[in-house]
Amino acid sequence: MLGLLITYESAGVGKLESARLDEPLEFIQRIVNCGEINECLVLQTCNRVELYAVASDGQSGKKALLEYAEENMNLDVGNYAEFLTGSELLEHLLRLAGGLESMIVGEDQILGQIKEAYEFCRKNGYTGKILNTAFEEAIKVGKLIRTETKINVGHISVGSAAVGLAEDLLGDLKSKDILIVGAGETAELVGRSLVKRDPSSVTVANRTYERGEDLAKRLGGKAIKFSNFSNYLSQSDVVISATGAPHLILEKEDIEGQISTDGGLVLIDIANPRDISENVTEIEGVELYNLDDLERIADRNLWRRKEECEKAEAIVERELRQILRKFEVLKTDEIVGEIYKMAEEIREKELKRAAGRLTKKGRELDEEQEEILDNLTKSVVRKILHDPISYIREASKNGDGEILDRARRLFKLGGEGS
Repeated sequence: MLGLLITYESAGVGKLESARLDEPLEFIQRIVNCGEINECLVLQTCNRVELYAVASDGQSGKKALLEYAEENMNLDVGNYAEFLTGSELLEHLLRLAGGLESMIVGEDQILGQIKEAYEFCRKNGYTGKILNTAFEEAIKVGKLIRTETKINVGHISVGSAAVGLAEDLLGDLKSKDILIVGAGETAELVGRSLVKRDPSSVTVANRTYERGEDLAKRLGGKAIKFSNFSNYLSQSDVVISATGAPHLILEKEDIEGQISTDGGLVLIDIANPRDISENVTEIEGVELYNLDDLERIADRNLWRRKEECEKAEAIVERELRQILRKFEVLKTDEIVGEIYKMAEEIREKELKRAAGRLTKKGRELDEEQEEILDNLTKSVVRKILHDPISYIREASKNGDGEILDRARRLFKLGGEGS
């Protein structure tokens, strides 16, 4: 199992935008058809773009993954990506599902994003035995961590961190008018956090008006048309933008003339790709913050949750050991299956050759004789392979990490799996 990981930590938010795949399904289709990759899954969130793959040969698979990423991403992938394989990648996935790798430690949104990415790729037939096992186990561990620890108490999320940042900047939000741009999952998390602060007003603008109206009703606010939202900037103290737009939705010219001389405007952009152009800060009184600025909230959250993080990490360590044993069983079953397949091919070939020789000598076998000879050769193969197969299974079960590679070499089964 191979992983190419580009995150907010390795690339920063700006470069991360350039790593996003516009057509993830098309990317997966192309890389699976290249001949080097057997399974593939793409996970894209505000804070990461991660490619998971399974290859028959680790080096060839890594090369293919890097080449296809370079072709489809607008950045020098080699300078910003981290490669993980095997148990290290599995541990990362478990930590990710548990909220330990998130900017806002303990947030629940990542678990839903992992589920969504997995289901999408599984239903389209791009995951197999390895990725299915890895992601199903990771989802279980993510749920377990949230059951056995309090890492997510308080419903910490990027959305609530954005509201926390607004409080840090403006103080009590009770007298403030807030405009939310977007009505997706992140925008809803913003809204839920906002209503706890009882702001003066909450307005929602969304490209699909009905969806924005639905969110506004649940927040006790009002909805406006997306095409008109820049006209409401002068009535807002804070704008929190969280759309899924592939391009900028707010630039300097949209704001000019909208800000009063005696007031200001705080813009918090938590979208990826970004919603708001950096040139808006050229306007006096306008302050722009994005995902990078949420790290101060993240650091504060991490300090508060240190004890729960330690509990979660212990769960990851415990569960990782058990899952690795499952993978050893899967790999053992795969190799045993290959050995039996190889032996069966030899048996059938030699049986056919023997029958041909007999036919040439005028001793063609009848149906009963063919069955007897078929059963005899099957029995011989089973008995010859019984002891070595039993030894391989027992050694693998007892933690002999090299036995499967030795078996591959001994039976000439080809490259090592990854």
